[in-house]
Amino acid sequence: MRLPSLARNPAPLALGGLALGALLGWAGRSFDASAIQLLATSLEPLGTIWLNALRMAVLPLIISRLLAILIPENDTSDVLRSGRRAAMLFFSYLAVTAILTAIASTQLLHWFAPSLDVVESFKSAKLSQAASAIEPLTFADWAKSIVPQNPFDAAAKGNIMQILVFTVAFGLAAGRLPQEPRATLSRTASAAAQAMMVLVAWIMKLTPVGVFVLMLNMMLKFGSSTLELIVLYVTLLCALLIVAIFMLYPITALLGRISLRTFARAVAPAQLVAASTQSSIAALPALIKGAEDRLGASRQTTDFALTLAVSTFKMNQAISPMFKFILLTTVFGIPQGPRELAVFGVAIILLSFGVAGIPRGNGGSSSLPFYLAVGVPIEGFVLLEAVKSIPDVFMTTLNVTADMSVATIMTRSERDEAAAMVGGTGGRTWSTDTVAEVR
Repeated sequence: MRLPSLARNPAPLALGGLALGALLGWAGRSFDASAIQLLATSLEPLGTIWLNALRMAVLPLIISRLLAILIPENDTSDVLRSGRRAAMLFFSYLAVTAILTAIASTQLLHWFAPSLDVVESFKSAKLSQAASAIEPLTFADWAKSIVPQNPFDAAAKGNIMQILVFTVAFGLAAGRLPQEPRATLSRTASAAAQAMMVLVAWIMKLTPVGVFVLMLNMMLKFGSSTLELIVLYVTLLCALLIVAIFMLYPITALLGRISLRTFARAVAPAQLVAASTQSSIAALPALIKGAEDRLGASRQTTDFALTLAVSTFKMNQAISPMFKFILLTTVFGIPQGPRELAVFGVAIILLSFGVAGIPRGNGGSSSLPFYLAVGVPIEGFVLLEAVKSIPDVFMTTLNVTADMSVATIMTRSERDEAAAMVGGTGGRTWSTDTVAEVR
């Protein structure tokens, strides 16, 4: 699915709007400036309109993108068989990472817990009244509520789990249709997804203004508590992403039967491109060249593995949304147990395969309904989303490192066979000279 260009992204202006709103809000709260209070009151409807526009777009976006993924236009049985191993690796990486992130996030927030002032200021505000009104469901009630009696009613009420179940069931059923009607549905879903991406891009162009208004009003309400939340989010998220990047090295060396040095040299050029462009797609040529020059796999296998990985596999999506979910539910006083975290983890893993590998293309708009469904106020979500461009360098670097890791494991058998051809033992370590000789 071809996505609209988002080259003119609003992230730098959004950070400027965030800073300006924080400064004016601090001044208004510290000096009791009536002019700033009046400005915030006057602009508040504009911020509400922007937030409502986001709410309006997220459900059609998630439905159309899921259907575009689930309904193939042509008979792709050969491709699906070839990609089965890759899909298993993708799901394994994402599932394990999401579980480890949930455990690590809970522990980190225990060690570096938000101050009582932050927690109490948010919990006591009108902002979180909707969250405190939600009563936890029993497992039996939750299980019975998964399948919607009326999908349109579920959509009207914003019941994301029921919508997700219906959409996946419909997509799987449509995928079994004959080629002609299946292709028609596939093209329709793809066109709808592209149209929704354009609409979301239009809405996101107003992000600097919306974030400015939101930050201004929240600073006037909560003061420095808002800044403390942002700093905590950025710092701990960057730490989690960096740890995940370094963990991939020994995992790849073990499962891919390759030396740490060889893998590091293969992935380093792509990491530089990813860090500088915040685009995993832009790093694809460097990934392919690094795999061919350092790993010794055939071009056909490398192209398939890396193109599939860059297009569909975003390991960051198992970390950033999970940490944000746990942080926001903690701050807003919304209790979440293992069952709720498991449901959220499965949802973000499924949605991660529709994320675009473009600068700021991993926006959280598709996962927003899951936060709203448990009572997280959209204001808290948007504030953290506005500063996501700061850790975005580490997000994209993690994605391309994971892409190369998966390709390395997928091409292990080729390298073992090539080693046998030159009298090798198929051992765990490869040198650059041996790879060059085999190729």
